Amino acid sequence: MNAEEFRKYGHQIVDYIADYYSNLERFDVLPDVEPGYLAPLLPASPPTTGEPFDQIFADFQKYIMPGVTHWQHPQFFAFFPGNSSFPAMLGDMLSGMISCVGFNWIASPACTELEPITLDWMAQIMGLAPKFLSESGVGGGVIQGSASEASLVAMIAARERKIRAILSSESLCAQHGIPPHTLEEINNLSEEQVQVLAAPLLSRMVCYTSVQAHSSIQKAAQVISMRIRLVDACEDTHRVSIAALIAQIETDLAEGLIPFYVCGTIGTTNTVAIDDIGGLADVAEKYGIWLHVDGAYAGSALACEEFRDGLQHAALARVQSLAINPHKWMLVNFDCTVFWVERKQDLLNALSIERHYYSAVKRTSPNHSQAPVSGRVEEYRNWQIPLGRRFRSLKLWFTMRAYGVEGLKQHIRRHVELARGLEEDLLAVRQTPAGLPVQLEMAPGRTLSVLNFRFVGQDDQFHLGVVNRLCYPNAQENQAARPAGKASTEDDRQDPIYIMTGRFNGQVTLRMSIGSPQTQKHHLDKVLARLLAAADALLPEAAAPAAAPRA
Repeated sequence: MNAEEFRKYGHQIVDYIADYYSNLERFDVLPDVEPGYLAPLLPASPPTTGEPFDQIFADFQKYIMPGVTHWQHPQFFAFFPGNSSFPAMLGDMLSGMISCVGFNWIASPACTELEPITLDWMAQIMGLAPKFLSESGVGGGVIQGSASEASLVAMIAARERKIRAILSSESLCAQHGIPPHTLEEINNLSEEQVQVLAAPLLSRMVCYTSVQAHSSIQKAAQVISMRIRLVDACEDTHRVSIAALIAQIETDLAEGLIPFYVCGTIGTTNTVAIDDIGGLADVAEKYGIWLHVDGAYAGSALACEEFRDGLQHAALARVQSLAINPHKWMLVNFDCTVFWVERKQDLLNALSIERHYYSAVKRTSPNHSQAPVSGRVEEYRNWQIPLGRRFRSLKLWFTMRAYGVEGLKQHIRRHVELARGLEEDLLAVRQTPAGLPVQLEMAPGRTLSVLNFRFVGQDDQFHLGVVNRLCYPNAQENQAARPAGKASTEDDRQDPIYIMTGRFNGQVTLRMSIGSPQTQKHHLDKVLARLLAAADALLPEAAAPAAAPRA
């Protein structure tokens, strides 16, 4: 494909994307395909010679689009949102044009230098403590691919910091049977020497998080072979229990184990619980533990001042690291996780590896500084697991500039208001369209733009049936009875609505996350109508319970 052909097909695809977003509702949010649908439709071997792009694009529309779940659809209420926006897409397009592998400064100076600028901007939007700004010279931010990567990197840095703290303490070394070293001596040891000294410690190190925390925290511990304790959560709030955490730490210390990391969450996946970050910080400071906070979804709402108290904003100044996903709720295309640390040296100690081929080329002109690059700009390969880095900050920069701080705040506030209105409508329900008495309750409630709720008095099977009817309304088992001999027609067809189940205190709940830029009030009115229609279909009149008195 030459430049002129690229220009032609580029225009065609941009038009296709614009049309897609202008007409999203012509697609079903969930595809009507079965697992394994695609392989029989495509050749078993790649083409020997190149194919015309017209044919490639036609096959994309014919075979790929029918198998797409449409995350930007106004009736996508599953998981958490995965926002996109045109400015972010254009930034990604230019990133693809540049196609740099930004592992060090000279690999692309702009890629390296735009990142701390955008992370500092984002920290200012969130009102974070100055220690997280790159201009502090001590802490700073970096873009990771996901909150899962951020949690893993934080855990590795926390482990390294704990090992160094033990090796540089005479009392702790004596406790663990290791010869003590000064920090200067530790810094002069080779990585192999540090590993030999740390070997007796590694099998005894342990990290902690809530049973409600994201599975990626447990996976991070598995990846680096660390023990992990999943601490009980409070029944009424689903916050991690501070008392249970302290009890577990004390038990582990009595058994000779070494606590080194705890992860708190602002916005758990299941019920969007907000952990007591201040309480966790008290525990972390008492026991010398690294406190990481996963704010993947709810962290974006820190941009709005009115939500900060509920999100433990003040306590975030006491944590060692924090991760938020702009690709969830801030209109930046996946993948883009912003990750801040209070002390970047902890990352460098854990992840730095130098080779001669990483060295920056020196400028020889007398008009340029001869100072080494390292120390003047960050080498972000040492802040992450991979060596290579995409130019992710470009789409973040485009989005922040295109929307401005107020535009991003309005985007979040609109979804919260939509969710608040739906909550009121759900709680006002007293009967189905067929006149069956029903009532809904929040379980445990709404947090920001996510709701968990139940039909009062109905069991798990009923709620699973409701979800099935909303997600797959045209499945044969969900079709309303038709007169004998009358075939199904397009007029009988209903469009899917993608909601999920949650779980609260051992019971299945209905869970909705409102976050698509395309979602409007009438889409939520449709959800309510379809919920009640599903109740009519699933509840025989004789089995319908009397509505409980309203609290």
